[in-house]
Amino acid sequence: MWSMRSVFAGMRLLVAGLLVSCATESTSHSSEFASSEVVDFALPSLDGKTASVSEFRGKKVYVKFWASWCSICLAGLSEVEELHAVQDDGIEVLTIVSPGYLGEKPKAAFATWAQSRNFGFPVLLDVDGKLAASLGIGAYPTSMWINEKGQALELKAGQVSNEQIAERFRSGRTEKVAESKFPPNPNVGIDYSKTELKDIWLAGGCFWGVEAFMTRVYGVADATSGYANGPTETPTYEEVCAASGHAETVHVRYDPHRVSLDKLLDYYFGIIDPTVANRQGNDAGVQYRTGIYYRDPADREVAAQAIREEQAKYSDPIVTELEPLKQYSDAERYHQDYLEKHPNGYCHTDFSGLTNASIPQGAIVVDPKKYFKPDDATLRKLLTPSQYAVTQEDQTERAFSNKYWDNHAPGLYVDVATGEPLFSSLDKFESGCGWPSFTKAVDPAVVHYKVDTQFGMERTEVRSRVGDSHLGHVFEDGPRDRGGLRFCINSESIRFIPVEELEQQGYGEFKALFVR
Repeated sequence: MWSMRSVFAGMRLLVAGLLVSCATESTSHSSEFASSEVVDFALPSLDGKTASVSEFRGKKVYVKFWASWCSICLAGLSEVEELHAVQDDGIEVLTIVSPGYLGEKPKAAFATWAQSRNFGFPVLLDVDGKLAASLGIGAYPTSMWINEKGQALELKAGQVSNEQIAERFRSGRTEKVAESKFPPNPNVGIDYSKTELKDIWLAGGCFWGVEAFMTRVYGVADATSGYANGPTETPTYEEVCAASGHAETVHVRYDPHRVSLDKLLDYYFGIIDPTVANRQGNDAGVQYRTGIYYRDPADREVAAQAIREEQAKYSDPIVTELEPLKQYSDAERYHQDYLEKHPNGYCHTDFSGLTNASIPQGAIVVDPKKYFKPDDATLRKLLTPSQYAVTQEDQTERAFSNKYWDNHAPGLYVDVATGEPLFSSLDKFESGCGWPSFTKAVDPAVVHYKVDTQFGMERTEVRSRVGDSHLGHVFEDGPRDRGGLRFCINSESIRFIPVEELEQQGYGEFKALFVR
């Protein structure tokens, strides 16, 4: 059975050769340049050569700034490769990464990471982000258009499709590329690469809209369109439309420290009618049934409770499936992030429920660009020998004989190596372990996690984001009414700033935390 959406998709396929792109920052901003401004830079590439934008005078040059930790960027690199290979409309392609800037790996670590990948396009190295910073780039991905005269037409943060890239050059004017009509994406700029993500699979009719919606829920690292719980492993779109038995489903990967499963399901039920079988909006067919599919058995009860609560709102029975994930495969590339590439495309999903999906009110967002890690020689001068041993050599101080284990004063705890805010006294509690204990970080993004198998145990190590300092470990025996976590932190890894000194030490923005 072909739905209205299916017919629309077929028309679009005939009209335009759709190319894959990554999830976009819908809050993308555009900086327009004066037409006389000429851009010139020369950077080393991964292969050791040097490339200069001046080499391409007389040609259109598309420049993409991206990062290895940015899932949105990585998902879109295949489209960049296609643009470089085809050179549609005579467009040259350059991509730039900035080791040591905006959360990117240092140069050596990036080179090691890149060795296992065969990039089909030039990758230039803007070490420490000097070029990126001079252009005011603060988010990934960011695109730059340079015309045949070497003049910068526009600098735009957020994902753009190959169609938009070509159209921007064709216009030749300093006009903004059409921006998404959908709400802002609060996840852009958040580094989820070192977070232990969880997975849930949601079927809610046309996956174009469900994917675009879920991408914009704070705490969702990635959302991908695909086909689930059908009789074959890798169906085609045509087979699914012909009632193969698969459900159009979105694979949602989320950070449980930022958004809980029950909150995700609350959003999910807000965009479907769970009492209708095999239909949502104008789309009808078994592929458009609603369903919640899981791999973690613990997720079943959470979803079952969400269904019970939702049932109280309806007189008709809820028919949304709740089943283990039996099969899932990604949909074709042109389906991925479809509404980002085609913001006027068909969609029945109601995005009004995203009003409260942005970063929660009162949440602290720590800007990593304000802090940096000194070189090793400077660190050895800055830190005491014991601070260096703990933060840089992963040592552990003695319990009950450290600086902050029994500190009860109100204030902020920052990374001793970089000054990045990490914990608040408001989240500190007496655990009896002999080290400072906290229920959470001031911003989930400021700490990263690593499996620690030393001493015959398996523990979760906690490290700081900007400084990569060893902080301690996190355990699941904290206060249940405050999330159940216990961040057991070395005093030597942190520096305490009393509330009354926040302003003078440059942390005035955090004073609001302590106003009750």
